[in-house]
Amino acid sequence: MLMTRYVARSALLLLLAMLAAPVCARVPTPKAAAPKQDTTPCAGGTALVLGGGGARGIAHIGVLEELQKLHVPVNCVVGTSMGAIIGGLYAAGYSPLQIDAMLHSVDWQQVFSDNPPRALLGMRAKDDQLDRIGNIEFGVGRSGLKLPRGALEGQNLQQLLARWLLPAWRIDDFDRLSLPFRAVATDIGSGRRVVLARGDLPLAIRASMSVPAVFAPVTIDGRLLVDGGISDNVPIDVARALGARRLIVVDVSAPLKPAKELNSPLAITDQMITVLMRHETRRQLATLGPDDILIRPALGDLGSADFTGAYRAIGMGYAAAAALAPQLRRFAVDDAQWQAWLGRHQLPQGPAPVVDFVDVEGVHSRTAPLVADRLQGEVGRVFSAARVDAQIDRSYGEGTYESIDYRLLQRYGATGLVVTPVDKSWGPNFLRVGLSLSDDFRGNAGYQALIEYNRTGLDSLGREWRNRISLGRVAGIESELYQPFGPQAQFYGKLYGGYRALNQPVVEDTTTTLAQYRVGRLRAGAELGWDVSEDWRLRTGMQRGRDSFALSIGNPAVYPSFRTPFADVYAGVIHDNLDDADFPTRGWRGDFTYTAYRSALGGNADSDVARVAYDQVLWHGGRDTVLTGLRGQSQWGSGQVLQASGVLGGFLDLSGLTERALVGDQLAYGRLVVYRDLTGSGERIVGFPFYLGGSLEAGNVWNTRSQINFSQLIYAGSAFIALKSPLGPIFFGVGHASGGRTTLYLSFGSLIRRQDP
Repeated sequence: MLMTRYVARSALLLLLAMLAAPVCARVPTPKAAAPKQDTTPCAGGTALVLGGGGARGIAHIGVLEELQKLHVPVNCVVGTSMGAIIGGLYAAGYSPLQIDAMLHSVDWQQVFSDNPPRALLGMRAKDDQLDRIGNIEFGVGRSGLKLPRGALEGQNLQQLLARWLLPAWRIDDFDRLSLPFRAVATDIGSGRRVVLARGDLPLAIRASMSVPAVFAPVTIDGRLLVDGGISDNVPIDVARALGARRLIVVDVSAPLKPAKELNSPLAITDQMITVLMRHETRRQLATLGPDDILIRPALGDLGSADFTGAYRAIGMGYAAAAALAPQLRRFAVDDAQWQAWLGRHQLPQGPAPVVDFVDVEGVHSRTAPLVADRLQGEVGRVFSAARVDAQIDRSYGEGTYESIDYRLLQRYGATGLVVTPVDKSWGPNFLRVGLSLSDDFRGNAGYQALIEYNRTGLDSLGREWRNRISLGRVAGIESELYQPFGPQAQFYGKLYGGYRALNQPVVEDTTTTLAQYRVGRLRAGAELGWDVSEDWRLRTGMQRGRDSFALSIGNPAVYPSFRTPFADVYAGVIHDNLDDADFPTRGWRGDFTYTAYRSALGGNADSDVARVAYDQVLWHGGRDTVLTGLRGQSQWGSGQVLQASGVLGGFLDLSGLTERALVGDQLAYGRLVVYRDLTGSGERIVGFPFYLGGSLEAGNVWNTRSQINFSQLIYAGSAFIALKSPLGPIFFGVGHASGGRTTLYLSFGSLIRRQDP
């Protein structure tokens, strides 16, 4: 029995051992752990670091051209400010020659402005440019006056970047660009550096170069971002964080100014900022090792804002890189490797997408539905940046938006246009002010002050209530309620009323002033209009009012004071595609209005008046422009209506005569104005243009049609210099009219003048 138990136990142990043996055989022998793979975007490669410097940063293009020549590939790009623009374009897949051509095609004057091209504006915005004195605007709120956060909002710059980077619209992770890319900005709320690695690429670049007080900050992910140069102008450590083993660093920082040039608060403030930036830059440059290369183009005294002379910086950048060619060749590759790198360094390819939907975000704008209506026509069409920009320019030009950004987006397999309009942060109620002086140096001097209070965004279509006070040569108060309506707000209705007063001389033989009236006009009216396109407007309306003629100088027995009522209906057509309201170089403007004055409506006489005004650029070449202008009116009917009289006299309106010297029911006037831009469009990024010009003029007035005799035309001419200032054009000139009248003028005002109904 015991033997049996022993044998059974031994057999069981043997069986368990046999079963355990295979299990033990399947246990793997421990191996050494595999090394962790470096997944940083620039692991072990070459990083290109492009520093900020404004216009000086255009030298980066020359450096890129030399790298291409030497067959030096880079694996990632980091940029600040102008370095972010050029670095972002290079990372997206553009070649140095393409970037060179793109920057040479830029109208820097337009980029450093928020105004869309005038030809793209709606008719109301165009009329405002003709009416407004100056361009100074404040916001008005319960806390008082509010100011914009920068001299420029950067709208035109943002649209330019969006057009350039359109091929990369599908990419929101900057590691997926042709070259991994980082843009450096500064959180102005905390002062900390912000490294932008994903999102909207044009917006990231725009944030990186938002120079404080020049460009308004950009909001990204709830942070208010400004120029990255403030916190990290040469972001070497950002490139290190991407895993780069060696760096090519381009420093285009501005030098410190000598003490003798620090002669203003602005210059001292700029110097202080430069000192702070140089301190951080020196710290970064001190980290460079023997495998890194620092390129410092000899840019001399080229200013960061000198975009007119910045293209010579390309050659300076090229020369600086060429001088370091022996060191750069250490990073070069053979032809096969270079061609493979070029094959990868390409812009994303593919046809422009069809727009399946338009999504206008309305969180930040009261009039987002109006922007949406204007862009709905893009649905079902192949995307066109030119068409979208034109519609955005039209909306932005109405003056109530801080920015209107757009981007293409894929959502659930559909491609859409996402638009973000943002109302002005210092609105929606605005105060605009202007001031001008005029003097004919014959005792007729005056000033003109304007204060305009405008309440905007009163409904989703853009209703406005505008109130204006004028003081000085023309004094008065006016109010207007403007209501757009229709699918794209192409129709409008407005109610208006007010009072204004001005001096009207009584002149004999164009030279002798016999008396002077202070003419006051009280009126109220309503108008309906249709803006057929950006260039054409049809309008009709009616108004009633009363004119008072109070004698201020003269014999009351000969020139009594009196009052006279008027009432009329009117209709007209206006065309305007001039590229500039002050000194146009293209286009024409025509205004034809027919007015019927009727006693049945409350006036004192029945009369009909036809008025026409026409201005056209005849020729423009280089800096020279020839502008022609015609103006005429004819009145007929059973009685004379003083309100319908035409007036001539004053600078560029029969120069040499006193302002409003000629009054008559029939009027004919023509002029030829020649002017030369003394500064040139490429030389006035920061300054203001000067013009030298002259005019030849002819015209007269008559009381009846039967008296019209063109042999009685008064001939006149002028010579002038003019400055296009923020307050409007300022003219200093001399005018001479036939009969020996010569007058000096100091005057504000546009070359183009709008007719009042």
